[in-house]
Amino acid sequence: MSDLNKKIPELELKMEPQLLDYKTVQHYLPEKWEMLRNGKLLSSDQELQKVLKMIVYNLGGTKKFRCDSKRINHRVP
Repeated sequence: MSDLNKKIPELELKMEPQLLDYKTVQHYLPEKWEMLRNGKLLSSDQELQKVLKMIVYNLGGTKKFRCDSKRINHRVP
């Protein structure tokens, strides 16, 4: 078992943004972003949830997620 799997860094979500260290990012972020499940990112929902938790941890709970449709031209068929 690698050192990375021995101790999982705990992320306590708060309203304010929190800084990340390299070891935490290395644990929560996969090496590659793949769509192995017919349009769903990563190989499992659990992997996807880990990445989302890390992003919310870093941004903080008070950030509003906004998608400006005028700037995004990518459409999924």
